[in-house]
Amino acid sequence: MINCKIYKILALITLLFTISFKAHSVPIFVTDYTNTLSYTTKREITSSLLAFQNDYRLHMGIVVFANFEDKNPDGLMKYYYTQLNTQNPGIPGKAILLISLDDAYVNLQLSQNVEPIITDAVREKIIGTASQLLRQEQYTAMVKEPIRIINETFNPAATAQPQPTPAAANGSSFIRTLMMLILAGLCIAGGYFGWNWYKKK
Repeated sequence: MINCKIYKILALITLLFTISFKAHSVPIFVTDYTNTLSYTTKREITSSLLAFQNDYRLHMGIVVFANFEDKNPDGLMKYYYTQLNTQNPGIPGKAILLISLDDAYVNLQLSQNVEPIITDAVREKIIGTASQLLRQEQYTAMVKEPIRIINETFNPAATAQPQPTPAAANGSSFIRTLMMLILAGLCIAGGYFGWNWYKKK
């Protein structure tokens, strides 16, 4: 009977911690098979792409390969584009930026409802800019510049808006981490006091 109660308490703690973690985690929009992009860069890009989803109803994904090997780029593009539709069907706008470092390959696929805004000229600008930065091995800029161009295309006033300082970003990250630690502590404390309560019965 005691063992059953222990399992129930542990299950409850696990559930509460999982819920609290998911509530403060950021959805992943970047897939980097090369480990070229730093954690900070991925976090910044993810935050920007999440803002695209909220502000522009655009779900964009960025996928970076070291090389395609025997993979078909068109097939990969279709696969990841389908994944966007499957993962987030409620967001009408879709965009996939596919990059292969060794193949010097950059391509951008858009859904039809986005094309009136991100025109062929803008798309070619994005691909050309990212390709040039790829050749220069400026990998962080290679993924950030397309985001900047798309943001300015949807919101021309974005160029005049102040960008968050690193200190502000670090402060926000610290607060999120602190909240997660507090929630985890509450879950553990609840389990501890619950266990003691069961022992006294």
